[in-house]
Amino acid sequence: EFEEVVTILNTSYLEMSSTGNFSYRKASAVHNELFEKEFIEKRRELKNEGRTEKELAETYAFLLVDRSQVQNICEKGLQAGHSKITILGNPSLGVYLSKHADLLQVNPLDAGVVGDIIIFKILKGRVKSIYDNQTKSMLDPTPKHECHIAKNAVRVNSLLAYRAFELTQY
Repeated sequence: EFEEVVTILNTSYLEMSSTGNFSYRKASAVHNELFEKEFIEKRRELKNEGRTEKELAETYAFLLVDRSQVQNICEKGLQAGHSKITILGNPSLGVYLSKHADLLQVNPLDAGVVGDIIIFKILKGRVKSIYDNQTKSMLDPTPKHECHIAKNAVRVNSLLAYRAFELTQY
């Protein structure tokens, strides 16, 4: 189980050099039957709507959290409104997750920092690419889409790129 979790993390880095920058001491898999059933049902629902294999593909996303939040998130799920980021839309109407396991906060992680990362298995579903939303008016969810991504996300090729963290959120 530990090796499987570390493999997920290592294969989700933006920069392959990150492999040597992170060490993991402990990993725990959370099996929540309710979430598992909801995940399977959502996938079935999307498949019945005729969604493509790409839209039905499972992938992973990441969230750096305080230890005090781990149990609550694992038991109740990640709630809308947890983020202050607004680049993809109103955070009170959805959740923000990191695409890369080495890009977990706005500023680069300091050497030796200790933290808890929750790995989410996700279905992105139909994705809407949007231009950076830097205005005061926040976007609402797009009908018939499950996910927003920034159009400029593909341009982020370094952990130190301008706004790398914000641009690589789901």
